[in-house]
Amino acid sequence: MPDEDQITIFSNKELEFLNKMLSGNDKLVYAIRKVLLQFNLTDSDKETLKQVTPELIRVMKKRILAEPSNEFPFGQIPLFYSTLSEAFKSKIAEDMEKEFDAKELEIAYIEQQLAVLADLDAQQPIKQPIKLSEMPTMSDRYIGITAYTFLFWYLDQMLYTIKILSGKKGETPEDMKKRLSRDSNK
Repeated sequence: MPDEDQITIFSNKELEFLNKMLSGNDKLVYAIRKVLLQFNLTDSDKETLKQVTPELIRVMKKRILAEPSNEFPFGQIPLFYSTLSEAFKSKIAEDMEKEFDAKELEIAYIEQQLAVLADLDAQQPIKQPIKLSEMPTMSDRYIGITAYTFLFWYLDQMLYTIKILSGKKGETPEDMKKRLSRDSNK
């Protein structure tokens, strides 16, 4: 069951944690994005990433690659496969195979990069950017480029959402709810 008056996927305790970890800490948010998108890390980035904790990864995963749960408030149950909704409307079942393969590649990639956040030396067999010339078949290219373009958009948007939800330094969950309600009424 969600917290009373919970309006986001994150509990009040998790919002407070995100505020403490990420609010006013753009350097950390950008370093996390570098890991998630496999951008080169500087020594300064690596030092900054030492702030990442298992709890931060768990809370971020709740937004990025969540398992649906009754713990989420109404309208906040995420389903990663819902990004295929438009394809379901326009394609027949046989045409969906590559879409499903791309989605499985995306999930594997996100899980891999979340593991890299925990250990910068972790293996990264799925590489970005996708090198189409190294893919043997047109089917592999289609799956690869579909996953690649989705991941860049999706991970950037999810991290931005987490950053916005982390609020301003010292903002309480109640303050954040007021701010989000005010912003959504514009």
